[in-house]
Amino acid sequence: MKPATLPYRDRIQFISSFTEIPEHHQIPDEEEEAKRHLRKERGLVTGGEHMAKLVLIIDDLGIMLDLVEYMLQMAGYEVMTVSDALTALAQIETTSPDLILLDVMMPHMSGYDFIEQLRQRHHAIPIVLLTVKEHTPEEVEHLGVAGYLRKPFHHSELLNLLHELLSDPQQRNARI
Repeated sequence: MKPATLPYRDRIQFISSFTEIPEHHQIPDEEEEAKRHLRKERGLVTGGEHMAKLVLIIDDLGIMLDLVEYMLQMAGYEVMTVSDALTALAQIETTSPDLILLDVMMPHMSGYDFIEQLRQRHHAIPIVLLTVKEHTPEEVEHLGVAGYLRKPFHHSELLNLLHELLSDPQQRNARI
């Protein structure tokens, strides 16, 4: 049985009730959102637009996907969301993200197994863990991930980390 899905605008309004989203941000309507996704899929760049960094979010919780997707879109990132690690591995074969936000505890394939599989194919894609599990700096270093945020986190922590990792390639593997 599939869970009920709220229309796009209702999902965003629901999500915004859980986070601090500045009032000056306009919630795009479904038509605007569909056009933006179509431009992204076709690789079209028009007018003064520039290609934003692409972030892949992998989490089995739909509300978490929606929340983080909205935060990143409002910050100017292009975003792909996937609810399981197996699908994400297949998606990465056709579209390589600039960075991956990864939950650890997921059904079918854990975040740890995903990291191992990904490193065999695309070792250069930085990964940031977003998880309720606590990790020591040594564990994070051993996993070879670029960063780690423990849920719940403040949106500014996430945005600062992404900005740091995506603006300076030398920082990708130096940040814990």
